[in-house]
Amino acid sequence: MHTYEEIFQKWIKEWNTKKIPPITDEFCIKIGDHFRQSALHLSKELTPLERRLFEIKHKRLDFLIKDFFTIRMRKIVKRIVERADIDITNLPKIEERLCSNLKDAINTYLRLVFLENQAIRDDEKDSGKKIIRILEQLDSFVGTDLKVYGPFVPEDICALPNENAKALIDRNVAVGVEIKRK
Repeated sequence: MHTYEEIFQKWIKEWNTKKIPPITDEFCIKIGDHFRQSALHLSKELTPLERRLFEIKHKRLDFLIKDFFTIRMRKIVKRIVERADIDITNLPKIEERLCSNLKDAINTYLRLVFLENQAIRDDEKDSGKKIIRILEQLDSFVGTDLKVYGPFVPEDICALPNENAKALIDRNVAVGVEIKRK
């Protein structure tokens, strides 16, 4: 069982390095168990002084755990935004999912920013393209403009020639995206 002191030592290590020190799923589970046991202790019959002291200890534990994971989350976010490598073998499953979801969200955001700017330029040229959101995995294909598009994964956003976009929408593998300008 991880004690307050053990968690505190991990927090100190996390605080004092720019790296993301490795932790395991088991460590995360043990922290959660320790916190729950601490909360359960508060439900026991205690003298007012014991209760107050234990409440203070529990609040410190709560802060320590939240701050520990907030520090790690900030490091992860910073590395992903900077497109730096993260060794996910050093992360528990919950942080692996954070990395994956955050990378996907940032990539989608960047695609939308690019497509917003591209759509404005395309409108000026009257390019005959439609912006769509892909719903299923698709292999590469040659569009009616003889350009290669894809491959695509679900949630990709792209601008395709109107005929190709309509065909994908009709097959229910894509939906149209409306861009509203302010």
